[in-house]
Amino acid sequence: MIVARGQITISVTKDGQYPVQEFAKSTSSTVAPTSGWAKTPPACSTTEYLWMRTGVVIPPATSPASWTTVRIGAINGATGAKGDKGDTGPTGSQGIPGTSQFFHVKYSANANGNPMSDTPNTYIGTAVTTSATAPTSYTSYKWVQLKGAQGVKGDQGIQGPTGANGQTSYLHIKYSDNGTSFTANNGETPGAYIGQYVDFTATDSTVFSKYVWTKVKGDKGDQGDKGEQGEKGETGLPGSLLRPRGEWKANTNYVNNTQYRDTIIYNGNTYSCRADHNSGSSFDVTKWTLFNDFVNVATQLLVAQNATIDILGTSGLFVGNLSKTQGWLITGGSIKHNVTGLALTADGKLSLPATGAMLVGNKTFITDGKIVTDFIDVKTLEVEKLNGATGTFKRLQGTKLVNNKEVVMCEIGFSPTEGKMYFEGDMQHQGVFNDPIEGSRSYRFYTADLWCRGQFGHQQMTSLSFSSNSTCDFFAHIYNYGTDTFYHKYGKAGQPIDCVFLEGSGNNVAYICDSPRRKMVTVVVVPVIP
Repeated sequence: MIVARGQITISVTKDGQYPVQEFAKSTSSTVAPTSGWAKTPPACSTTEYLWMRTGVVIPPATSPASWTTVRIGAINGATGAKGDKGDTGPTGSQGIPGTSQFFHVKYSANANGNPMSDTPNTYIGTAVTTSATAPTSYTSYKWVQLKGAQGVKGDQGIQGPTGANGQTSYLHIKYSDNGTSFTANNGETPGAYIGQYVDFTATDSTVFSKYVWTKVKGDKGDQGDKGEQGEKGETGLPGSLLRPRGEWKANTNYVNNTQYRDTIIYNGNTYSCRADHNSGSSFDVTKWTLFNDFVNVATQLLVAQNATIDILGTSGLFVGNLSKTQGWLITGGSIKHNVTGLALTADGKLSLPATGAMLVGNKTFITDGKIVTDFIDVKTLEVEKLNGATGTFKRLQGTKLVNNKEVVMCEIGFSPTEGKMYFEGDMQHQGVFNDPIEGSRSYRFYTADLWCRGQFGHQQMTSLSFSSNSTCDFFAHIYNYGTDTFYHKYGKAGQPIDCVFLEGSGNNVAYICDSPRRKMVTVVVVPVIP
């Protein structure tokens, strides 16, 4: 919708092209001026004519390749003498209140305007109404053609004036649909690409590579079907940062490196830098890539709900120093340090590499997969194996579950103030030690001094009993263990034999076996008294 009063100038562009017009004056009514052209009409004297020329600029060029010139004004007559001031007329009656007028524009591919849209096309329709709402019927608009059809190739033009070096320059133009071959009619039919070159030969060259080709952006096609999900690639290194530089400027350094990739605006289009360079006095399209799909947002505060930040399709964001030698990469829902490898994974886990370390209070707490610290203060510590050189304890307990409740069955206590250890519970010290020199023996208890407040040692002597009413030989094994028979008896583990009993009326002989020297063994004969 356009609301305007006074003079209205409408410019319609398509495929990046835009029209321009210039004015000049001349004393000739048939020959156009060759200089003095400007954007605004000049004031003409009574001996001068007003001329206008129009053309179309095709980016990246900044001026039309050709002009159409026409005389639009005649010589003004001489100015008459100034007349006397007239009497003031009577006050007029109240005028009718003015009405706002609104100018509406639509486009269509057809001459009658049906159907119409807001997208520039071959035909333009205009309507002036008193309503701010644009008419919805194509019949309400006046339709005119913006761009004529391709005409028949004209005859060879008049040769231009001879240059200073005696040669005349010729501009040659051809078209291509694919950028590799000419269109129909030997490249004269307009296509998606335009090729140009200038030389001193009037005849167009038929060599495709001799032309400099530029793609002309066509109408946007319908969206295609969504493709299948591809395989996920490996995470790449952080890319360069887009750096908007505003309008293109001459004699300026532009870069495309691992740190920055400059973008500029030129003639209404956005371009990205192809390679590092210093700009010259004119725009060089070979140093830039058209980047109109890029939208630059510059703001001190960005407020968004449930927003997803996509950095050039990588779904990643790097936060670190400018040289990117140290920092954090946020991608795929995880945060990972690019040097140490420490990561907060997408599933909410803290991952530390084997060679990494974690500091707490500026001290190493975890390194090489181990906890390394001077002190651990915990209420309950459960470990399967405790291996240490030195340490301090207050109490060691032996517990078991009774009716799903943990009950202390025995305990070793440590009293630093008394310098004592307390044993609560029965102590059992028995078993066999396989001495490589002395052979198997019972475990021993060594002490420098022993104080006992109650009964110490055997409550009674450990003994073996043999009984027979006939003459027999009996074998009492004092230390070795075995299975008892009628003739051979053995002591129990940890209970060496002190006494042997011979019972019965037989004439019995007792053999003391496995006893060391100076071991006292008591043999008691229990006679049978009739």
